[in-house]
Amino acid sequence: MADFHESNGSESPFGANGHKTRASVSGPTSAGVMDALALDARRRAALAEIDEARFSWFHAKVCLVAGIGFFTDAYDIFAISIASIMLGYVYGKDQALSKHQDLGVKVATPVGTLVGQVVFGWLADIVGRKKMYGVELLIMVVSTFAQALVGNAAAVDIIAVLIVWRFIMGVGIGGDYPLSAIISSEFAPKKTRGRMMTAVFASQGWGNFTASLVAFIITAAYRDSILAEPALDQLNSVDFMWRVLTTVDGANKLQPRPGVRGLKPWETVELNAGGKQFKVTATPCEHLPGGECIGFILEAKEFGTTDGLPNVIYFSGDTIYIDELVQIQDKYHVVVAILNLGAATVDLPNGPLQLTMDGKQGARLFRELKADVLVPMHYESWNHFKQGGEELAKAFKEEGVDDRVSWLTPGVSKKII
Repeated sequence: MADFHESNGSESPFGANGHKTRASVSGPTSAGVMDALALDARRRAALAEIDEARFSWFHAKVCLVAGIGFFTDAYDIFAISIASIMLGYVYGKDQALSKHQDLGVKVATPVGTLVGQVVFGWLADIVGRKKMYGVELLIMVVSTFAQALVGNAAAVDIIAVLIVWRFIMGVGIGGDYPLSAIISSEFAPKKTRGRMMTAVFASQGWGNFTASLVAFIITAAYRDSILAEPALDQLNSVDFMWRVLTTVDGANKLQPRPGVRGLKPWETVELNAGGKQFKVTATPCEHLPGGECIGFILEAKEFGTTDGLPNVIYFSGDTIYIDELVQIQDKYHVVVAILNLGAATVDLPNGPLQLTMDGKQGARLFRELKADVLVPMHYESWNHFKQGGEELAKAFKEEGVDDRVSWLTPGVSKKII
């Protein structure tokens, strides 16, 4: 148990004379305080690293990934404005949907969006964004394809079924709104945060435009089939058109997901790329305390062996020097060691926190791995790097490994081995 003692016994944090009283903490609570301070340090370090960053290709990719989410959301919402006209020609009375039918198919998704924003925003806070991100995408994909597969029957009206599926799709879209927005805001440096958020949200306009463009292309493609129909009440070609219009985006959502997999340290996965088989083994990293980060080892049969050990390429990832990495040389012969260096450091209230290796630490790891070639990487991309190319070159010379360092020039290909 922890004991709290106040100097005057009052429940108020201020004594009778108006001065603040002191509280002493003893027992297990001190460990809790240290944990809280460590957590705060990690949070400050992570925020400092992001806020101090220069705009780079990484941030452009963040805008693209998050923007695609808003793009597809807008496509799904606004494509129905055109699809409803097509639906009217096929399933409506006098080639048009009734006011209630037209209203139903158009407002079902926005209503679902409102529900999805509340539900997924709450679940993301309770369960976690990583666990929830993808669930809303699955809902959108399933409901999008379900709309294209619905049919009319005596027991169930096709418009009513569409309204149900569009509501479910809206729930997924509503869930995507807060989660995609968080991606761009979390990784945006403070100097460019407004511009990044504007670029992401502007994707909604492009989604609306693309829905109209796709409808135009589909209409042009089916033009001859439409003109060949015997009568206005037998426009079977239009039944295909609205299904294609509402399904194109569903297929696009599946594109970035298949094959994506996270690895734990020392976990190995086999991949086939360009007809060649590779083994990828994750290696441990220590970047921010408690944060998730890995490096990896790339292995292929074509690389051959040295002294009975497979030849590999090692990429350190963002990490400081840790003893566990020395285990690599027991199992592999590292031909090329690609090391993230620069001595990235953030200043915290209790002192500086190093995030990546400096030149001496990189040279030490290079020697202990018994690698053939050292390739320095990722040392001039952020404002909080303490060592640039000149400082690293000096450290390598002092450590006696400068003759085995291969420097790269941005945008220029180089054959190392």
